[in-house]
Parts: sequence; C-alpha cells; structure tokens
Amino acid sequence: MKRLISILIVILTVGYLVYSQAIVPNSSDANQKKIEKIIVYGSDSCHYCTDTKKFLKKNGVSFIYYDVDQNQPKLNEMITKLLKNQISLDNVSLPVIDKDGKITMNSGDFDTFLKTLIVKK
Repeated sequence: MKRLISILIVILTVGYLVYSQAIVPNSSDANQKKIEKIIVYGSDSCHYCTDTKKFLKKNGVSFIYYDVDQNQPKLNEMITKLLKNQISLDNVSLPVIDKDGKITMNSGDFDTFLKTLIVKK
C-alpha cells in the first residue's frame, strides 16, 4: 500500500503526462451495434478485484483486466482517468472500472456495485 501511495504522489508531482486519446468512429462504425468495453483496474491481492473478475466471467461479460501493482503504465492510465473524471485520489478503492469511459468504484454495497457492471440489453 505504501508503494502505491508513493507512486501516486510521484505521478501527481510530475503532472498530467499521460493522456488517453479518444477514438472517433468513422461513419461505417456509427451504423454498427455499440459494443460495450469494460476495463478493470485492480490488484491480484485485492479480494474485491478477484471477486469482480469472477462475477464478470460467471455472467459472460467480456472485460480487460490490469493489475496496477504489476503494470506501472496502466496505473498511470488509471490515475489519469480518475483525475480526468474529477475523482479524488484520496479515497481510491480497487477495483476501478472504466465502462465505456465512465469511471466507477465500489462505494457502498459490493453486490449492488457488481450488478451495475452487467450489460443491460
């Protein structure tokens, strides 16, 4: 945890060095069915993160998972997204979910949080 906090402080002092780029769909993509993209930023030592991965797999939800303890560039990406969405780094809790650009974290009942991750058709 100390390592994560130290990394966060270093990144914040360096500034906004990592910017995500938006992909603008071309006209042929606009006619296609929208495919939801879920990115899970977590840690393999976090039981909420492992439970989230299990839940998504069980419900057939495709997602990309990044272990931010092992992947510094993805930690930077997660921090940038949090700051871009005006989410304070003081109370960050893993997992951090990027669901089509909307950033969420578990801030209450974990089961309710998991249900929000299922794609509504």
